[in-house]
Amino acid sequence: IITNVVDSQLNYSKKLIFDDAPETRTAVAYSYIISYSCMVLGCLWVFLLPPQRAAVAELKKNGGSHPKVAALIFVTLFVVLVTSITGSLMSMFPSTSCFLLAGGKVPCPEGTPHTYLAIIFVPGAIVALFAAYKLFIAKK
Repeated sequence: IITNVVDSQLNYSKKLIFDDAPETRTAVAYSYIISYSCMVLGCLWVFLLPPQRAAVAELKKNGGSHPKVAALIFVTLFVVLVTSITGSLMSMFPSTSCFLLAGGKVPCPEGTPHTYLAIIFVPGAIVALFAAYKLFIAKK
C-alpha cells in the first residue's frame, strides 16, 4: 500500500512506458527502488522478534494470558490485511485504479464507486464485534 501511494506521485503510465522516454525510465527506476526498499524495510522487522525457544519456555514456566491485547492485535492485523488486499485488487481495475489506495491520481472521474471503504471496514467491524463478544459477553 505504501508503495502504491508513493508510486502514484511518479510520472509514468503505460503510454509513456511504450514511448520509452528517458524521464519515464528514471521514474520507473525510482518506483523499483521504492518498492524494493519497502520490502527490505519490512524484512528488517524480523530482527525485532524475540528468540523463540527462550520465549516459549518462559511462557510455559510462568504462564501468560492477555486476551484483550491479543484480540486487539488480531483485529488490527486483520484490518491491515483486508486493506492491503483491497488496495491490490483496486489497482487491477480501471474503474477503481484512480483511488489513492490503489496508487492512482485523485480526483477520480464522476460516477466512480466508493464502495471500497465498505470492503475494508465491514469485515474489520465483524471481526472486532466477534472478538469483543468473546472477550466481554461470553465470559458472563
